[in-house]
Amino acid sequence: MTRSGVAFPGRDNHARIHQDLLKRFGELKSAFLAGTTGADESFFSFLKHWLAAHIAGIDQKYAAHARSQSPVATKLAPTK
Repeated sequence: MTRSGVAFPGRDNHARIHQDLLKRFGELKSAFLAGTTGADESFFSFLKHWLAAHIAGIDQKYAAHARSQSPVATKLAPTK
């Protein structure tokens, strides 16, 4: 069982992906506060694509798995 209450195949990789994103945010924040860079278009483009791909891909797989493992999540699942 994990912090979310659902043992998810690929959880470690999923956590690593989130850690990498947070690391990149931290680096940008440090550079911004130091005055060495601003938040440029390439960063926002990366973020937009990362969020869209991550939510539409990995997070949807996680949600489907969670629904299949949890009676509560199954009841709360959106209907199609």
